Amino acid sequence: MRIIHTADWHLGKSLKNIDLLEAQRYALQQLTELMRSEKPDVLLIAGDIYDRAIPPARAVELFDEVMSDIVLGLKVPVVAIAGNHDSPERVDYFNGILQRQGLHIFGKPGISPPVVLRDAHGEVHFHPIPYTEPTDFRLPEDGNAFFDSHEALMRHLVKNIAQQMPLKARHVAIGHAFISGGESCESERALLSVGGASVVSADVFAPFHYTAQGHLHRPQSFLEGRVCYSGSLLKYSFSEADHQKVFLIVELKEDGSVQTEKIPIVHRQDVRRVKGYVREGVFQLGDNQTKVSPNDFLEVTLLNEEPVINAMEIVQRQYAYTLELRQPNAYRKTSESRLSTEQIAKMSDTEIAKEFFLRYLPQLDATHEKIINQIIREIQYEA
Repeated sequence: MRIIHTADWHLGKSLKNIDLLEAQRYALQQLTELMRSEKPDVLLIAGDIYDRAIPPARAVELFDEVMSDIVLGLKVPVVAIAGNHDSPERVDYFNGILQRQGLHIFGKPGISPPVVLRDAHGEVHFHPIPYTEPTDFRLPEDGNAFFDSHEALMRHLVKNIAQQMPLKARHVAIGHAFISGGESCESERALLSVGGASVVSADVFAPFHYTAQGHLHRPQSFLEGRVCYSGSLLKYSFSEADHQKVFLIVELKEDGSVQTEKIPIVHRQDVRRVKGYVREGVFQLGDNQTKVSPNDFLEVTLLNEEPVINAMEIVQRQYAYTLELRQPNAYRKTSESRLSTEQIAKMSDTEIAKEFFLRYLPQLDATHEKIINQIIREIQYEA
């Protein structure tokens, strides 16, 4: 069976107040074209469809457009689950009606019947495991008891699913968890737990032939490739600047073995971390920096030894989408040369003012000193 695995779309998300919806649309158009060319048997979305529980209307409209193209246009079924950013109730809405059209979307916690599809070699059972906070899940035999960790909850759910899995069928899980040993980044919201661990061991998913995971934004795999993260749709923080975002094509073979292929996602605007200098009022990239597009989202680190006044304005003249700017060398030097209270007490007002301005300017000329003295005299006169 041919499967496309994706996750963490985060529709409606912004980057430093920049709306990313059109960038998301651009990436999802690539997904639709990939499905048109590869003709998969099913699309899996492993959680975090939206970026927040109540997504903006335009984000919901985009999801509707993409699902209409895939499910109704291409006639490819979709199995999707809620992630920790989604509202379980909203994701689960109209599930019964949607399933009849081929959109199988699960939000509420618990054990749902699998979605059963067939290929030339028999049945493949897709087991949805929507994200659930441990304290929100109650044991059927004791409505007051809850789990104290994600691992305990996940082991309980998988154990119950495994007891009902036909041996002759192949089995695929769709989950949203933090696998122990996984590499995380800044834009992933921490999973909640009360007095317990938020991570889950990869071997919890050993009963399945393949587990499509969501939550971690970097593509990565466990259990010899049987548990995989596809990663997020876009780069949602500067900590993801070195990620290669992909769609995963998964070939599930007759014997249950899997083979995966990564299909790179082309970004409308890339997210980059760059270093450089401001010299004579112009920003210059440092040595060994790769080519940067004027439309890329940038986090710029200045290598100047002295603080640069109006640095963001200078950099944005060339790169309008510079969203963060750092000057670590300059401010470290300023911090190291900070004067003590005793030293300041022995200085005149003029000397204190000059010391302050020399931290932000390379030098003071006669005109600067004249202005400083004039300001100090006016302040002393008014006092």
